[in-house]
Amino acid sequence: MKKILVSWAVGAVALYLVSLLLGPSMEFDGIAPVLWTALLIGLLNALAEPVIRLLTCPFYLLTLGLFRFVVDAAFLLIARTVVHGFWIEGFWWALLAAVLVSLATTILNGIFFRSEER
Repeated sequence: MKKILVSWAVGAVALYLVSLLLGPSMEFDGIAPVLWTALLIGLLNALAEPVIRLLTCPFYLLTLGLFRFVVDAAFLLIARTVVHGFWIEGFWWALLAAVLVSLATTILNGIFFRSEER
């Protein structure tokens, strides 16, 4: 349970940091929309990602896995319509945000989960 909460917090921090970096192209109206967006994207990744990966397997293979960023951008656009207080400008900004969130999450997971192992 602790690992799930830490992963959720890492995702929320990554989303918030990317929103600071992208400025007016990606905005949150407080901390609650950040947490709800991280939760929604986490649920979409857990529930819909395996089905989407199976259906779009040729695209994943053709792009050597880079199609994942397109799927993550779509998840951000879905979150934009569901979460009140979260806004992102469009698909290309969502794609850039997906790449940056992935990078930030990787770095933060390395920091948090490496320190847990010690």
